[in-house]
Amino acid sequence: MMTLLRKLGHFCFGTIRNQLIAGVACVYTVMMAVFVFHILLNQRVLILEQHTEQAAALAETLAVSAADWIAADDIADLQKIVNAQRNYQEVDFAMLADNQGLILAHTDPALVGSYLKDLPAKSRQTVMSRSLTLVDILAPCELGGRQVGWARVGVSQKIAGEKQAMLLRDGLFYILAAILIGALFVLFMVRRFTKGLYTVQQTIDAVRSGNQKVRVPVQGDNEVAGIAVEFNGMLDALQEKNVVLQSLHHRNELILNAAGEGIYGVDINGQIVFANPAAGRMLGYSTSELLFQNSHQLFHHTRADGTPYPAAECALQKSLMEGTVVRSQNEVFWARDGRMFCVEHVNTPIIEDGLVVGAVVVFRDISERKATDEAIRVSAARLAEAQRLAHLGYWEQDLVNKRLLCSDEVFRIFGMEPQESALLYQTFLARVHPEDREKVERAYAETQQKRSGYEIEYRILLPSGEIRFVQELCATESDEAGAPSRSLGTIMDVTERRRMEAQLRQSQKMESIGTLAGGIAHDFNNILTAIIGFGEIVMVQLPPDSALREEQAHVLKAAERARELVKQILTFSRRSDQQARPLLLQFVVKEALKLIRASIPVNIEIREEIDVSCGAVLADPGQIHQVVMNLCTNAYQAMRETGGVMHVRLQKVMVSKNEAKLNGNLRPGPHVCLEVSDSGCGMEKAVLDRIFEPYFTTKGKQEGEGTGLGLALVHGIVVGLGGGITVTSNLGEGGMALV
Repeated sequence: MMTLLRKLGHFCFGTIRNQLIAGVACVYTVMMAVFVFHILLNQRVLILEQHTEQAAALAETLAVSAADWIAADDIADLQKIVNAQRNYQEVDFAMLADNQGLILAHTDPALVGSYLKDLPAKSRQTVMSRSLTLVDILAPCELGGRQVGWARVGVSQKIAGEKQAMLLRDGLFYILAAILIGALFVLFMVRRFTKGLYTVQQTIDAVRSGNQKVRVPVQGDNEVAGIAVEFNGMLDALQEKNVVLQSLHHRNELILNAAGEGIYGVDINGQIVFANPAAGRMLGYSTSELLFQNSHQLFHHTRADGTPYPAAECALQKSLMEGTVVRSQNEVFWARDGRMFCVEHVNTPIIEDGLVVGAVVVFRDISERKATDEAIRVSAARLAEAQRLAHLGYWEQDLVNKRLLCSDEVFRIFGMEPQESALLYQTFLARVHPEDREKVERAYAETQQKRSGYEIEYRILLPSGEIRFVQELCATESDEAGAPSRSLGTIMDVTERRRMEAQLRQSQKMESIGTLAGGIAHDFNNILTAIIGFGEIVMVQLPPDSALREEQAHVLKAAERARELVKQILTFSRRSDQQARPLLLQFVVKEALKLIRASIPVNIEIREEIDVSCGAVLADPGQIHQVVMNLCTNAYQAMRETGGVMHVRLQKVMVSKNEAKLNGNLRPGPHVCLEVSDSGCGMEKAVLDRIFEPYFTTKGKQEGEGTGLGLALVHGIVVGLGGGITVTSNLGEGGMALV
């Protein structure tokens, strides 16, 4: 339907000739229609006035005729008078009523006896209704100057409507006849007027189709002939310019075809108006297939991750909207076969008379370069990760230009941010421990003088005060003249290695001491068994009043103390039987703290932080109780003189692989950590290194103190249960034990 309407519209208004014909016909039609409508409207008013007068006359005649009969109350004759009104074809109804509106007679007998509800207030002839369908007139019936009733007549407009319809048909016929005659006249005049213009249009169509030699034939000397002469002159000038343009176009085409980059141009809507073969080759299209395609929708519609690429964010769209050159180096185009390739492209707007009319896009496939860059990046990342895992950094110094290049791991080892500032050798030398700085400078100077390398281990001092150990290897290269030109080397953080070596030595020492102490304690325990056994026999055989019983009791008491000492030694050496079972440490810790709180001075505060959600561990409750008691006893003895705070914390922790590797006795996974800290006097490093040695003590020799087995016993229990213990302390800053 829409296609048919478009074709009809083109036929009527597609050319000047048809527009003139249609315009004149429309004006003529409107004028005739207004004329006929005016006649019909006047005719309808006249007919309505005539019928109103006719209805008034009939109503007056009926009122005069029926007045005597209404006064005489002769209903039968009244009905006859009313029925006589049907002889008039126009009468739709007639009725007679008394003064109160009671219908006495009606052309519809069914309405006799009902009342009129719309009687006027005054006794006079009244038009009750006047419409296109009915004229209703009410007249008073008077006799001797007084009113005796009412007469009412309704005249139908049906006949008037038929007359009006006939007039309308005649009017339409006259209109159509007038339109036809007028159209034929206009057609003749317009064709005569536009004949020359059509000749010009035919010439234009021929030129558009490619015939550059055709010209408009000139006839006469009117305005159309003048247009033809001017148009022929324009065609001659255009043909000359086309020759020049074809030459330039051919030259530009050779340049575009020779270019290795893809080049295409778009109009202001993003439609491709030209493209070189390189663009088509990379995109998988011929140049003709690219023409008039929307470049963004065709091959720039999706990002590299597969998400849609909104046209508003496209670099080409920004160039068209802002009129500026927009470069992009990290985008992708999609070829015809679905292949994605990385491109960098430059979008340059085409500006004409201050307005952007299009843009030229030059792009290059950088997939191979991106792959190479990615391979280099991955290789560098792997090298950096390997250096990070090995704590090994690389450095290189240009001795001629005094420039220093370092890997990120070197910065991390020295506690500096990567590329923090202009790199100088003195920047890193300032982080070397003052006691080792001279040794490092001497080694570096010797390698430049002797053109040899060195391997040296020294300490560095971080801003936080932490001391770390590093191992450095260095070599120096010379130029063609033999002068030193470049130094390069590696730096490895060996702090953890030294710490693990120290732990290994301590562990081996403790294991050796434990083995020795365990063997001695085992043999000594056999001797104590005989001493205690025979001592008890002697005690039994002595009379109750013997003076030797007291001395013998002292012997047995000393033997029992020796037995307890042997138990501690066997526990330290891990030769005693351990009855490990699932155990909730929070209850054991709380029970031990109750005993500790009752025995420590009032100037020492105990702060406990127990996580009740800690899971069970596999341990012996007695041994755990002994560990807590020993650690808390050491803590409060460190604060006995000055007072302070003892902090006991039990919590869940997750041991990482690196932490397990540093401890050696732990396995990665969830653990329960017991922390006991104090605010006492602290310890020196020399004392801290020996705290787990049996019989080593810093306490006095008073009775009951200073056996030197407390922490050794704790160490043996914890290690025997598969745990680890770490003690940290600084002189004057208290200490902390982590189990």
